[in-house]
Amino acid sequence: MISELMGYGAVAAKVKAMYAKRLTRADFDRIAAMRRVPEVVAFLKVHPGWRGAFDGTFDETRRGPLEAGLRRYLMSEYTRLLHHIGKQDRFIVDDRVLRTDMEQIMIFLRHARAGQPNEYKPELSEVLARHSRIRYDLLSQAGTYAGMLDAVKNTRYYGALARLPVDETGFPDYMSVEMLMRGHYYRALMNMVRKRYRGDTVKLLREAVGSQADMINLTIIMRVRRFFPEQLDTVIPMLLPVHYRLTPAFVHKLYTAKTDEAAEALLRASSYGKLFAEHQLAHIEDYYYQFMYDFNRRILSSGLPTVYTPSAYLNLRDVELKTLTAAIECVRYGIQPAQAPAYMFGGYAAN
Repeated sequence: MISELMGYGAVAAKVKAMYAKRLTRADFDRIAAMRRVPEVVAFLKVHPGWRGAFDGTFDETRRGPLEAGLRRYLMSEYTRLLHHIGKQDRFIVDDRVLRTDMEQIMIFLRHARAGQPNEYKPELSEVLARHSRIRYDLLSQAGTYAGMLDAVKNTRYYGALARLPVDETGFPDYMSVEMLMRGHYYRALMNMVRKRYRGDTVKLLREAVGSQADMINLTIIMRVRRFFPEQLDTVIPMLLPVHYRLTPAFVHKLYTAKTDEAAEALLRASSYGKLFAEHQLAHIEDYYYQFMYDFNRRILSSGLPTVYTPSAYLNLRDVELKTLTAAIECVRYGIQPAQAPAYMFGGYAAN
């Protein structure tokens, strides 16, 4: 334990300093009161936590370029954190590479299914590109599914992707690919945790990865129940093949509950019941992000440096970006400031 504290002390100190620059509730309130998106961009250009995302000449207001700039900045933070992490502690590296590979494949697929594969442009840091097994030079030029498979053949996802059938677009169904890759991502992380770590570190990482998978499965089930009740019989193939606190028996009870009220009662009685009792969020998907905030904020607040500390910080920043995007969209569409909190979550409720 002593050696672990000493080994992770530097990264914990760096994370603490970086996290102090986050957007506060007062910042989000200020953004929500703005009338135009350029005002938000001007505010972010001077905010300590985001001013590196845009240079002085940046004047875009469209959601795509804005999010791309903010996402690139988070990637740069990841790179900076790597300088404080020992070479033996590869959890954050493998986690981010697996996640980024999945995200980039899905971005390419969106363009490809729309008949515009040439519109795909890789957006990732030099560090992520170096550790990735995707041939991004090939992926950016792929015009067919065979070309895409050739670009990703050295990744963990290749075997499963190669077995998927294509439709009239020449590419597999988007949702099928997303479910398949997400399942492989979480299973790979759990296997990595089991093989590489011991003791309290295993417990922490299993909780971090397993509870994320649980929350995604809860989200999928409740979303299908609410919007596609006639498809409840097909929900099982959509779920991640990872169980942490939610047993297969509980999952079966949840999706076969006769009424929404019965399903909600099961949720409140589950291991994640406190989350649903304490928050009344507008969309079921938002509970996942609220959980990610609550869990990772608790890890950072504990003050105990671990191999997961940098991951906890980056996960919090992901939630902050999601909340920031929602706040910007409120400004874009003229949502009244008093109504804006209904669209925000995570740190907004806790700052």
